Amino acid sequence: MKRIAIGRKNWLFIGSVRAGIRNAGLMSLVASAQRQEIDIGMYLESVITHLLRGTARPEELLPHRWKANHPEAVRAYREQERRDKSDTATLNAAKRRARQQLKKLTSQISRGIATRTPNKSAGESCTLTLHWSTIGIDCSVE
Repeated sequence: MKRIAIGRKNWLFIGSVRAGIRNAGLMSLVASAQRQEIDIGMYLESVITHLLRGTARPEELLPHRWKANHPEAVRAYREQERRDKSDTATLNAAKRRARQQLKKLTSQISRGIATRTPNKSAGESCTLTLHWSTIGIDCSVE
C-alpha cells in the first residue's frame, strides 16, 4: 500500500503515456515476484539478461515459472516473521472480540437485563448471570 501512495506523487512526472505503461508493467512484474517470495534483485537481473540476449521466451520468465527453476532465489528468511505477524493479528482480533462481548454484558447488567453476583470465595471475580443462560467470567469487582 505504501508503494501506491508514494507512487501517486511520482507518477505525475512519468513523462509520457508509453513510459507510464512500461512503469506499470515493471511494477506488476516486481509485485508478482514479491508474492512468489523471490529475491527481486536476482530475478530482475536474470529476466533483463535473458530478454536482452534473447535466450528465453517471455513465458519462461514469469515469476512462478522462474521460481521453479531457481530455488536458491526463494526468500525463506521472512517466513517466521510473517507467521508471527499473522499470529499477533489473530490474537489481537480475539482480544478485541472478547472486550466487545464483555462491554455488551456490562451494558446488559447496567440496564437490568443481566445480574452480577460476586464470587464469595475469592472476592476478586464475579459471575455474570444472564436471564437466558449463565456465563462465568473472571473480572475484577470494584
